[in-house]
Amino acid sequence: MTTLKLISVGALALSLLGYTAYNSNLKETRKFEVADVKAANIPDFMVKNDQGKTVNLNSFKGKKVEFVLLSLDDDFNKAINYKAANKFSMLMYYPTANLPSLFNVDGIPATFIFNEKGELIKTIQGSTNYDTQEFVDLLTK
Repeated sequence: MTTLKLISVGALALSLLGYTAYNSNLKETRKFEVADVKAANIPDFMVKNDQGKTVNLNSFKGKKVEFVLLSLDDDFNKAINYKAANKFSMLMYYPTANLPSLFNVDGIPATFIFNEKGELIKTIQGSTNYDTQEFVDLLTK
């Protein structure tokens, strides 16, 4: 998948998604919808991955690239099955506590992009095409 190869040179991108609200047949995409980005950093927030390991989201700070899929489904197995059916190779995560206020959004999917310093640089609400030059430029600057 081209998008994942391109993301390997960027920053941390965290996507909140819900299996039941995601439409994989989406033909239209939206331009980046940028929320008001105030001085926000990667929150101190514990998540569990689909291999059973619990990690602090803040531990991704300083990493060159990470793409974190955070499922908000009531049943995490739905997200794991969706990942398998779509042959995603990255880990799927599930919150172990209430979401930090930064991630409280009106709808999903939502994407939060942090730079290597852990600073929030862009938010995207709604589905979008990540396989674009605009997105590559954002992750490689």
